[in-house]
Amino acid sequence: MKMNHPLFFVVQTGLLAGGLLLSGCTSSKVAVGPPLERVIEWDANPQYDFGTEEGLLAWLNTDTPVSISLTPEDRWANQYAKCMDPFVVDWQQSNLTNSTQGFVMVQNVQVGGNPILGTSRNGTVRIPVGAVERVELVVVRYRLKGLGKYGGHVQLRFVFDQERRPELLDAQGNPDREQPYLDDLMVSWEAWRPTNTPWEFIAGLEPENYTLTARMYSGSQRFLNDSLRGAVWDCYPLKLPVGVQAEDTVLYCCLMMGDLATRKTLTDMMRAQLVADKGPDAGAQWTENEKEQARARFLWKAVPDEWFKQKMAHANLSYNSIERSCITCALLQIEVAMERLYDVKNLGPRTEIEWAPSGKLPAWFSDAVSDDKSGELFAAPRAFFWAINHKSIFPYKSYIPLEKAGMLETDKKGKIKRYRYGLKEGSPYGKLERNLM
Repeated sequence: MKMNHPLFFVVQTGLLAGGLLLSGCTSSKVAVGPPLERVIEWDANPQYDFGTEEGLLAWLNTDTPVSISLTPEDRWANQYAKCMDPFVVDWQQSNLTNSTQGFVMVQNVQVGGNPILGTSRNGTVRIPVGAVERVELVVVRYRLKGLGKYGGHVQLRFVFDQERRPELLDAQGNPDREQPYLDDLMVSWEAWRPTNTPWEFIAGLEPENYTLTARMYSGSQRFLNDSLRGAVWDCYPLKLPVGVQAEDTVLYCCLMMGDLATRKTLTDMMRAQLVADKGPDAGAQWTENEKEQARARFLWKAVPDEWFKQKMAHANLSYNSIERSCITCALLQIEVAMERLYDVKNLGPRTEIEWAPSGKLPAWFSDAVSDDKSGELFAAPRAFFWAINHKSIFPYKSYIPLEKAGMLETDKKGKIKRYRYGLKEGSPYGKLERNLM
């Protein structure tokens, strides 16, 4: 079509108008519609659901439990959000001795739900032994420029051999009808806190405010959650020793550390919940079988690895925005896995991962960052310069300790491999246009 053709101007005008509409450049703003009446009523007068003894027994008496949490409403007696429950390994049902048919049973894995409605579905996943294809450090980035780039979250992603993917089971132990197989799993250490309570950096410096929780997600569900927050994933594939199932060792270490942390925190929380519901004699009417189920599910002695139990026996499970955060826990899992692997396989010397900032956190740090009422890290120059000299405390720089330890994949030019996923960039699970009709 020639530029002086009358139709050209019609098309050009139409495209311009369409572009303005798509970009939001309209002459007047449209008012945001009101929430549903039930939402308005609940927000004005929140009513929380603290669960029941019967619900706990039903969960304990199911080998492959499935649960639905309402994100705003469901709490523990200590106010912590049930939707942030940590994962639990059922060692009694697992089989680690069979090298070809072995598996691990993991419960409380977030595998579904509707974040728009505020529902979360946790299920049971059977993970084959020896099936991890690769491990990635995943940096969840909410902003790529400006001060916002310093925020974010860090987690580990385990991608499985497509012929030996984890199985999602229903409450009867059968393959889930909606998604019987999972391509990948995420392990994420987070600041466990009350429902409707946003994470805050300053609050995270005080140990009494948050508790560490080790959560596991199906990759697709975590990607959905992060995408709805406007985030992208920056993925760094790990360079691990070849021929010694190092990828599975990292996953095993994550399962051990997370499960042992769960047994140190969840047992006390559940006991407090029962007492709050039923008084000090809660559980006295349980049958011996029910008590045995509880012991097998949560007692420390049920974990079959003394080496890891000694490692975790005196672990500090309070959250700290710098010293015990999503970053340090992700890196520590890899470091402990390599310590175990190099010792068992006699692999020789290695460079340790500096999984936490070198030296103790300065005593003045908490006061410095809270000098300004905004609570911004960069409000206090003294804290700012300390942080700049410890860049790996920021999620987008969390890969640095792995780079120094030689544990990141590189290309032919020696440059660190990194790739990005996002709704616009594309997901591991196919383009949105392919999967949404």
